[in-house]
Amino acid sequence: MYGACREHVEQVIEQFLFEYARAPELLMLSQAGREETLPAACLFCSQPPVYLVK
Repeated sequence: MYGACREHVEQVIEQFLFEYARAPELLMLSQAGREETLPAACLFCSQPPVYLVK
């Protein structure tokens, strides 16, 4: 599971596809369940994530 800011969401999706060879589920952090462990930052920068890629 990865966090992605608005600027890097496409790169994070590509990284997920490369590692897992399947399409990810893309959620806005506001849609993520409370049981999810949320990433503190985007995978590619230090910005707070807006999307959860899992």
